[in-house]
Amino acid sequence: NKNGDLTTVIKSKNNYDLDLIGKENLKIIDKVIDKLKNKTVSQISELSHKEDEWTNTNDFEKISYNYAMSLKAF
Repeated sequence: NKNGDLTTVIKSKNNYDLDLIGKENLKIIDKVIDKLKNKTVSQISELSHKEDEWTNTNDFEKISYNYAMSLKAF
């Protein structure tokens, strides 16, 4: 892009069944897409590293899903 950052584009192969995801989860996915769609990978990484799940989890340890309800970015 114009700032010299790499841009990643993820495209679906349309091999998914949205009925399996559920309406509430689709709302969450749409919110995440809307929040992050204009950010670079570097900006997303910087945001994620400010979150409690990143700062409170040891290297190579799985991040608990319990942190999902306290995301600062959302």
